Amino acid sequence: MAKFNPAGDSRPSSTPARLAIFLCMAWLLMGALLKLLKGNPTDLPPTILGLSPLSAYDTFRGAIAIELCIVAVALIWPRLGWMCLTAIYVVFLGLLSQLIQAGATHCGCDGGYLNLTPWMMLAIDGTLLALMLISQPWKRLPKTGKPVLRAITLAPIFALAFFLPWTLFIEVIIPPREVDANGTSTVVGTGTEIDTRGHYMFDIASWEGQLIYDIDLATLTNPADSIMDLPLPVHVVLYRKSCDHCQEHITELATSPQGDTLIALVRIPEIDDADANDVIELKPEGHFPIELVILERGYGCPTPSSFDVDEVGTIHNVQEIKHD
Repeated sequence: MAKFNPAGDSRPSSTPARLAIFLCMAWLLMGALLKLLKGNPTDLPPTILGLSPLSAYDTFRGAIAIELCIVAVALIWPRLGWMCLTAIYVVFLGLLSQLIQAGATHCGCDGGYLNLTPWMMLAIDGTLLALMLISQPWKRLPKTGKPVLRAITLAPIFALAFFLPWTLFIEVIIPPREVDANGTSTVVGTGTEIDTRGHYMFDIASWEGQLIYDIDLATLTNPADSIMDLPLPVHVVLYRKSCDHCQEHITELATSPQGDTLIALVRIPEIDDADANDVIELKPEGHFPIELVILERGYGCPTPSSFDVDEVGTIHNVQEIKHD
Protein backbone atom coordinates (compact mmCIF):
# COMPACT_ATOMS: atom_id res chain seq x y z
CA MET A 1 0.00 0.00 0.00
CA ALA A 2 1.36 3.43 -0.95
CA LYS A 3 2.31 5.72 1.87
CA PHE A 4 0.04 8.65 2.59
CA ASN A 5 1.78 11.95 1.85
CA PRO A 6 0.00 14.79 3.68
CA ALA A 7 1.88 17.33 1.54
CA GLY A 8 0.47 15.87 -1.67
CA ASP A 9 2.53 14.98 -4.73
CA SER A 10 6.18 16.00 -4.56
CA ARG A 11 7.39 18.86 -6.76
CA PRO A 12 9.14 17.66 -9.96
CA SER A 13 12.89 18.12 -10.14
CA SER A 14 13.93 21.72 -10.73
CA THR A 15 17.07 20.70 -12.67
CA PRO A 16 15.56 20.89 -16.20
CA ALA A 17 14.11 24.34 -15.51
CA ARG A 18 17.33 25.64 -13.96
CA LEU A 19 19.37 24.32 -16.90
CA ALA A 20 17.02 25.93 -19.45
CA ILE A 21 17.09 29.22 -17.58
CA PHE A 22 20.88 29.06 -17.42
CA LEU A 23 21.14 28.55 -21.19
CA CYS A 24 18.83 31.48 -21.91
CA MET A 25 20.69 33.61 -19.39
CA ALA A 26 24.12 32.68 -20.77
CA TRP A 27 23.13 33.50 -24.37
CA LEU A 28 21.68 36.85 -23.29
CA LEU A 29 24.80 37.60 -21.23
CA MET A 30 27.10 36.79 -24.15
CA GLY A 31 25.20 39.17 -26.43
CA ALA A 32 25.23 41.92 -23.81
CA LEU A 33 28.98 41.56 -23.20
CA LEU A 34 29.78 41.53 -26.91
CA LYS A 35 27.83 44.75 -27.35
CA LEU A 36 29.42 46.24 -24.23
CA LEU A 37 33.01 45.42 -25.19
CA LYS A 38 32.95 45.42 -29.00
CA GLY A 39 29.61 46.60 -30.36
CA ASN A 40 27.99 49.87 -31.39
CA PRO A 41 24.44 51.13 -32.04
CA THR A 42 24.26 49.54 -35.49
CA ASP A 43 24.05 46.17 -33.74
CA LEU A 44 20.51 47.10 -32.65
CA PRO A 45 17.49 46.55 -34.91
CA PRO A 46 16.45 49.75 -36.75
CA THR A 47 12.99 49.44 -35.16
CA ILE A 48 14.46 49.89 -31.68
CA LEU A 49 16.52 52.91 -32.73
CA GLY A 50 13.51 54.43 -34.49
CA LEU A 51 11.09 53.98 -31.59
CA SER A 52 13.44 55.02 -28.81
CA PRO A 53 13.07 58.59 -27.50
CA LEU A 54 16.78 58.52 -26.63
CA SER A 55 19.76 59.07 -28.89
CA ALA A 56 21.19 56.08 -30.73
CA TYR A 57 24.07 56.00 -28.27
CA ASP A 58 21.93 56.10 -25.13
CA THR A 59 19.50 53.58 -26.62
CA PHE A 60 22.43 51.24 -27.20
CA ARG A 61 23.73 51.74 -23.66
CA GLY A 62 20.25 51.28 -22.22
CA ALA A 63 19.71 48.03 -24.13
CA ILE A 64 22.94 46.62 -22.68
CA ALA A 65 21.96 47.71 -19.16
CA ILE A 66 18.52 46.08 -19.40
CA GLU A 67 19.99 42.81 -20.66
CA LEU A 68 22.55 42.75 -17.85
CA CYS A 69 19.82 43.42 -15.28
CA ILE A 70 17.71 40.54 -16.60
CA VAL A 71 20.72 38.23 -16.46
CA ALA A 72 21.25 39.23 -12.82
CA VAL A 73 17.61 38.55 -11.94
CA ALA A 74 17.70 35.16 -13.67
CA LEU A 75 20.81 34.22 -11.70
CA ILE A 76 19.79 35.47 -8.25
CA TRP A 77 15.99 35.18 -8.41
CA PRO A 78 15.19 32.40 -10.95
CA ARG A 79 11.49 32.25 -10.16
CA LEU A 80 11.19 35.88 -11.28
CA GLY A 81 14.04 35.71 -13.77
CA TRP A 82 12.43 33.17 -16.09
CA MET A 83 9.51 35.57 -16.63
CA CYS A 84 11.91 38.41 -17.47
CA LEU A 85 13.80 36.14 -19.85
CA THR A 86 10.56 35.10 -21.53
CA ALA A 87 9.54 38.73 -22.00
CA ILE A 88 12.80 39.84 -23.60
CA TYR A 89 13.05 36.75 -25.82
CA VAL A 90 9.49 37.35 -27.07
CA VAL A 91 10.53 40.92 -27.92
CA PHE A 92 13.61 39.57 -29.73
CA LEU A 93 11.52 37.12 -31.76
CA GLY A 94 9.08 39.86 -32.75
CA LEU A 95 11.88 42.17 -33.92
CA LEU A 96 13.64 39.39 -35.79
CA SER A 97 10.42 38.42 -37.54
CA GLN A 98 10.05 42.01 -38.73
CA LEU A 99 13.62 42.02 -40.04
CA ILE A 100 13.08 38.75 -41.90
CA GLN A 101 9.85 40.01 -43.46
CA ALA A 102 11.70 43.15 -44.59
CA GLY A 103 14.38 40.98 -46.20
CA ALA A 104 17.11 42.32 -43.93
CA THR A 105 20.53 40.75 -43.72
CA HIS A 106 23.47 41.70 -41.53
CA CYS A 107 26.71 41.64 -43.50
CA GLY A 108 28.59 44.42 -41.74
CA CYS A 109 27.31 47.01 -44.22
CA ASP A 110 26.34 49.41 -41.44
CA GLY A 111 29.33 48.86 -39.15
CA GLY A 112 27.98 46.45 -36.53
CA TYR A 113 30.08 43.80 -34.79
CA LEU A 114 27.48 41.05 -34.29
CA ASN A 115 27.40 39.44 -37.71
CA LEU A 116 24.52 36.95 -37.50
CA THR A 117 21.60 36.87 -39.93
CA PRO A 118 18.07 37.39 -38.55
CA TRP A 119 17.26 33.75 -39.43
CA MET A 120 20.16 32.47 -37.35
CA MET A 121 19.23 34.64 -34.39
CA LEU A 122 15.58 33.64 -34.66
CA ALA A 123 16.49 29.95 -34.65
CA ILE A 124 18.74 30.31 -31.59
CA ASP A 125 16.42 32.55 -29.59
CA GLY A 126 13.35 30.52 -30.49
CA THR A 127 14.98 27.23 -29.52
CA LEU A 128 16.19 28.56 -26.17
CA LEU A 129 12.80 30.08 -25.34
CA ALA A 130 11.01 26.84 -26.28
CA LEU A 131 13.35 24.79 -24.08
CA MET A 132 12.71 27.06 -21.11
CA LEU A 133 8.93 26.96 -21.52
CA ILE A 134 8.91 23.19 -22.05
CA SER A 135 10.82 22.82 -18.75
CA GLN A 136 7.85 24.50 -16.98
CA PRO A 137 9.79 26.64 -14.48
CA TRP A 138 6.52 27.83 -12.91
CA LYS A 139 5.96 24.24 -11.70
CA ARG A 140 9.50 23.09 -11.04
CA LEU A 141 11.10 26.01 -9.23
CA PRO A 142 10.49 26.19 -5.46
CA LYS A 143 8.98 29.23 -3.82
CA THR A 144 11.49 32.03 -3.52
CA GLY A 145 13.19 32.21 -0.14
CA LYS A 146 14.58 35.40 1.40
CA PRO A 147 13.15 37.77 -1.25
CA VAL A 148 14.30 40.88 0.63
CA LEU A 149 17.90 39.65 0.69
CA ARG A 150 17.73 38.87 -3.03
CA ALA A 151 16.38 42.35 -3.76
CA ILE A 152 19.15 43.95 -1.70
CA THR A 153 21.73 41.87 -3.59
CA LEU A 154 20.32 42.92 -6.95
CA ALA A 155 20.36 46.66 -6.21
CA PRO A 156 24.14 47.24 -6.56
CA ILE A 157 24.26 44.88 -9.57
CA PHE A 158 21.60 46.97 -11.30
CA ALA A 159 23.60 50.10 -10.55
CA LEU A 160 26.73 48.51 -12.05
CA ALA A 161 24.74 47.31 -15.09
CA PHE A 162 23.82 50.92 -15.89
CA PHE A 163 27.22 52.35 -14.93
CA LEU A 164 29.31 50.15 -17.23
CA PRO A 165 27.68 50.97 -20.61
CA TRP A 166 27.87 54.69 -19.96
CA THR A 167 31.53 54.32 -18.96
CA LEU A 168 32.96 51.76 -21.38
CA PHE A 169 31.13 52.83 -24.53
CA ILE A 170 32.45 56.16 -25.81
CA GLU A 171 30.88 58.45 -28.38
CA VAL A 172 33.54 60.19 -30.45
CA ILE A 173 33.07 63.96 -30.43
CA ILE A 174 34.28 65.75 -33.55
CA PRO A 175 35.91 69.14 -32.87
CA PRO A 176 34.63 71.97 -35.08
CA ARG A 177 36.66 73.13 -38.07
CA GLU A 178 37.11 76.45 -39.84
CA VAL A 179 38.29 77.05 -43.41
CA ASP A 180 40.12 80.33 -44.03
CA ALA A 181 40.17 82.41 -47.22
CA ASN A 182 43.06 80.34 -48.56
CA GLY A 183 41.09 77.13 -48.20
CA THR A 184 43.11 75.91 -45.22
CA SER A 185 41.04 73.84 -42.80
CA THR A 186 41.88 74.02 -39.10
CA VAL A 187 40.36 72.56 -35.94
CA VAL A 188 39.08 75.16 -33.49
CA GLY A 189 38.29 74.96 -29.80
CA THR A 190 39.99 73.18 -26.92
CA GLY A 191 38.98 69.56 -27.61
CA THR A 192 41.12 68.87 -30.67
CA GLU A 193 42.02 65.23 -30.04
CA ILE A 194 39.81 62.41 -31.34
CA ASP A 195 39.28 59.60 -28.83
CA THR A 196 39.99 56.53 -30.96
CA ARG A 197 38.58 54.21 -28.28
CA GLY A 198 35.07 55.18 -29.28
CA HIS A 199 32.52 54.99 -32.09
CA TYR A 200 31.31 57.59 -34.56
CA MET A 201 28.07 57.63 -36.53
CA PHE A 202 27.90 59.50 -39.84
CA ASP A 203 24.65 61.18 -40.87
CA ILE A 204 25.36 61.18 -44.59
CA ALA A 205 22.04 62.86 -45.48
CA SER A 206 23.19 65.99 -43.62
CA TRP A 207 26.09 66.41 -46.06
CA GLU A 208 23.85 67.46 -48.94
CA GLY A 209 24.64 71.04 -49.98
CA GLN A 210 27.64 71.42 -47.65
CA LEU A 211 31.23 72.04 -48.63
CA ILE A 212 33.20 68.81 -48.42
CA TYR A 213 35.84 70.57 -46.32
CA ASP A 214 33.28 71.37 -43.61
CA ILE A 215 31.76 67.94 -42.99
CA ASP A 216 32.78 65.55 -40.21
CA LEU A 217 34.27 63.16 -42.76
CA ALA A 218 37.02 65.72 -43.47
CA THR A 219 38.07 65.79 -39.81
CA LEU A 220 38.42 62.01 -39.61
CA THR A 221 40.71 61.45 -42.60
CA ASN A 222 44.10 59.84 -42.08
CA PRO A 223 46.43 61.54 -42.76
CA ALA A 224 44.68 64.70 -41.66
CA ASP A 225 43.38 67.06 -44.35
CA SER A 226 43.47 64.41 -47.09
CA ILE A 227 40.21 65.90 -48.32
CA MET A 228 42.05 69.14 -49.10
CA ASP A 229 44.10 67.32 -51.76
CA LEU A 230 41.01 65.91 -53.49
CA PRO A 231 40.82 67.03 -57.15
CA LEU A 232 37.45 68.46 -58.19
CA PRO A 233 34.91 67.63 -59.49
CA VAL A 234 34.82 64.08 -58.15
CA HIS A 235 32.44 61.21 -57.45
CA VAL A 236 32.99 59.84 -53.93
CA VAL A 237 32.15 56.30 -52.82
CA LEU A 238 32.19 55.17 -49.19
CA TYR A 239 32.88 51.47 -48.72
CA ARG A 240 34.06 48.75 -46.35
CA LYS A 241 36.65 46.25 -47.44
CA SER A 242 34.70 43.24 -46.11
CA CYS A 243 31.34 44.31 -47.58
CA ASP A 244 30.17 42.11 -50.46
CA HIS A 245 27.77 44.79 -51.70
CA CYS A 246 30.62 47.29 -51.78
CA GLN A 247 32.67 44.82 -53.79
CA GLU A 248 29.88 44.49 -56.34
CA HIS A 249 29.45 48.25 -56.71
CA ILE A 250 33.15 49.07 -56.95
CA THR A 251 33.68 46.29 -59.50
CA GLU A 252 30.86 47.78 -61.57
CA LEU A 253 32.53 51.21 -61.43
CA ALA A 254 35.84 49.67 -62.49
CA THR A 255 34.43 47.70 -65.41
CA SER A 256 31.89 50.30 -66.58
CA PRO A 257 33.54 53.73 -66.18
CA GLN A 258 31.30 56.80 -66.43
CA GLY A 259 33.21 59.08 -68.80
CA ASP A 260 36.17 61.01 -67.41
CA THR A 261 34.72 61.49 -63.92
CA LEU A 262 37.36 61.04 -61.23
CA ILE A 263 36.38 58.60 -58.51
CA ALA A 264 37.49 58.82 -54.88
CA LEU A 265 37.14 55.72 -52.69
CA VAL A 266 36.76 56.44 -48.98
CA ARG A 267 37.34 53.30 -46.94
CA ILE A 268 35.35 53.10 -43.71
CA PRO A 269 37.50 51.21 -41.16
CA GLU A 270 35.89 48.28 -39.37
CA ILE A 271 36.03 46.92 -35.85
CA ASP A 272 39.20 44.79 -35.62
CA ASP A 273 40.08 46.38 -38.95
CA ALA A 274 43.41 44.58 -39.41
CA ASP A 275 41.65 41.20 -39.27
CA ALA A 276 38.74 42.13 -41.55
CA ASN A 277 38.64 40.17 -44.79
CA ASP A 278 39.35 42.32 -47.87
CA VAL A 279 36.97 41.30 -50.69
CA ILE A 280 37.63 44.34 -52.90
CA GLU A 281 39.67 42.81 -55.73
CA LEU A 282 39.12 45.35 -58.52
CA LYS A 283 39.05 49.15 -58.22
CA PRO A 284 38.56 51.91 -60.82
CA GLU A 285 41.72 52.89 -62.63
CA GLY A 286 43.21 56.16 -61.39
CA HIS A 287 40.92 56.37 -58.36
CA PHE A 288 41.82 58.64 -55.44
CA PRO A 289 42.07 56.60 -52.19
CA ILE A 290 41.14 58.12 -48.82
CA GLU A 291 41.56 56.42 -45.44
CA LEU A 292 39.93 57.34 -42.14
CA VAL A 293 41.18 57.23 -38.57
CA ILE A 294 40.68 53.74 -37.14
CA LEU A 295 38.27 53.69 -34.19
CA GLU A 296 38.07 50.74 -31.80
CA ARG A 297 34.25 50.69 -31.99
CA GLY A 298 34.13 51.47 -35.70
CA TYR A 299 31.84 53.79 -37.64
CA GLY A 300 28.12 53.82 -38.19
CA CYS A 301 27.68 54.40 -41.90
CA PRO A 302 25.66 52.60 -44.58
CA THR A 303 27.94 51.23 -47.28
CA PRO A 304 28.21 51.49 -50.16
CA SER A 305 27.14 55.14 -50.26
CA SER A 306 28.13 57.88 -52.64
CA PHE A 307 27.95 61.59 -53.40
CA ASP A 308 29.21 64.05 -56.01
CA VAL A 309 31.40 67.08 -55.35
CA ASP A 310 31.29 69.95 -57.84
CA GLU A 311 34.06 72.34 -58.93
CA VAL A 312 33.76 74.54 -55.83
CA GLY A 313 33.56 71.66 -53.34
CA THR A 314 29.79 71.54 -52.76
CA ILE A 315 28.28 68.11 -52.15
CA HIS A 316 25.33 66.86 -54.22
CA ASN A 317 23.41 63.62 -54.80
CA VAL A 318 24.14 61.98 -51.45
CA GLN A 319 22.71 58.47 -51.53
CA GLU A 320 22.89 55.06 -49.95
CA ILE A 321 23.37 52.61 -52.80
CA LYS A 322 20.66 49.96 -52.57
CA HIS A 323 21.38 46.32 -53.34
CA ASP A 324 19.20 43.35 -54.25
